[in-house]
Amino acid sequence: MVAGVLAIALPTAPAAAAPPVAADGFTALSAAEFGRACCDGIAQIFLLDQWYAGLILLAGLLVASRTAAVAAVCGSVVAVLTACAMGLPADRIEAGLYGYNAVLVAIALAATFLPLTPWTAGYAALAAVASVPFTAAWQAFAQPSGGSPFTWPFVVTTWLFLAAVPALDRPGISLEKAK
Repeated sequence: MVAGVLAIALPTAPAAAAPPVAADGFTALSAAEFGRACCDGIAQIFLLDQWYAGLILLAGLLVASRTAAVAAVCGSVVAVLTACAMGLPADRIEAGLYGYNAVLVAIALAATFLPLTPWTAGYAALAAVASVPFTAAWQAFAQPSGGSPFTWPFVVTTWLFLAAVPALDRPGISLEKAK
């Protein structure tokens, strides 16, 4: 909250125009652009703009937890596909601006708070999909005043999906791991 308030109160640049509205149709990316977008989605977690930084971070995740690394890759791929399906601007997709929150959501739900089952993996993928339009909306809201969504879409999406877990009453999904 402090970072968001300070970004609005002490902007370092003039307020920017809102990001362009989603276009009609699918945003097409080449294979190289798709790969860079997936890597940048991971790199943007630490505000890094180079695609290879995402690979380095992924290598670190792989050393720490294979489950978290797979969740990060899946979250990033899902985010890029969702952003393309929404017709969001290709340059913003490729920069990873719609991916980093989805990566964090996927790691939180598939590798941290819920036991990994096929059902919870799908649930985490659904949450990653949901985080993309939420990120786009938050950017459109915050950017004209000089703000940024930071990781608020991740936090709110994760809270909402974790809050729904008790109501799902599915075998293999519980908050036991979080206790």
